[in-house]
Amino acid sequence: MTSKTVYDYVRKRDALAIKVHETASEMLGHACRFICNALSPDRIVLGGGVMKAGQVIIDEVSRCFPRYCWGAIAQRTEIVAAQCGEDAGILGAAAMVFEEFSSLTSA
Repeated sequence: MTSKTVYDYVRKRDALAIKVHETASEMLGHACRFICNALSPDRIVLGGGVMKAGQVIIDEVSRCFPRYCWGAIAQRTEIVAAQCGEDAGILGAAAMVFEEFSSLTSA
């Protein structure tokens, strides 16, 4: 079972898939709360396989998130999808390697 499979069923209005979607969104909302209440970022970027669900996951997390976060922080924090999709982590790691390598070669 993959997140894509679950969201294919969410689009078909399957009751179990919708419950999984709601539970996952609540959990992501809680995770965003911890980040925001501790660090107060302007934006949270969600990535990974679950983002294949598209805007539906962003909408639901954005709906759940304010219930758990301090009001002023929740109002100004934007939740968005990673532009690099599933590759965000590996691209970030590669960028760090190239940055480190270029600093070694320019010394």
